[in-house]
This record gives sequence, C-alpha cells and structure tokens, in this order.
Amino acid sequence: MSESVQGGQLGLAGEYFVAGQLILRGWAAALTKGNSQDVDILARKGPRNIAVQVKAVRNNDPPLKPNRLHDDLTYIVVDVVNPDTQRYYVIPGHILRQFHYSAPNGIDGRIPLKKCGDFENRWDVLEA
Repeated sequence: MSESVQGGQLGLAGEYFVAGQLILRGWAAALTKGNSQDVDILARKGPRNIAVQVKAVRNNDPPLKPNRLHDDLTYIVVDVVNPDTQRYYVIPGHILRQFHYSAPNGIDGRIPLKKCGDFENRWDVLEA
C-alpha cells in the first residue's frame, strides 16, 4: 500500500471495507458519510439495528478519545495490512471500555491492538 494514503482516505476505505463485510453477512448497511459525529455505519438485520464506529489503521493502535467511547456502539477496527489483506476486530463498546487506554498526557486515547486478538473476525457479536 502506498505510504501516501492520507488518514482520512484510509478511514473512508475502512468504512467501505466494513460496510461490504456487513452486507456480505446479511446486514443492510448505510454509511452516515459524516452526518453523525460518532457513528460511521448504521446497519439492520431483521429486527436488530446496530450503530458502528469504524477505526482504520495500518499496524498501530487507533486513536479514540475517551469522550467518544460509547457503551452502546459497536467498534470495528480494520487493520489494513495491505490492499489485499485486512484484519477486522469487532468489539462492543461496553467491552472496549475495559481495555481502552489514555495517552500519558490524558488528552486522547487508544485502542490497543495487542488486546483486540480475541475479537478478530468476531462478527457473531453483532448478533447478540
């Protein structure tokens, strides 16, 4: 992958990757396209509705400010290893809160990828 990909472009690619995965798993998924501050995708499957925040990264801990962490959202971290390989971590907000950490200066926070392993490809948590 080109190192010239800007963060916003990587984020948008991540949103499309996740929307595609949701659709392939039977969800009707719609990107909010910036119309919602903390929700990137709204999805529905049968009677179930979910709101998803997507974080796309390349092999590093994605930022997530503590005031943007919501128990009722689902967070999907997309580690874009290269254009052909992505890793997906599907984490309910109330669980992410347990291992989300703040930077030493306390201003922003991070999602530690090393603690996300149990959530890799856990698309089943969306059904709970």
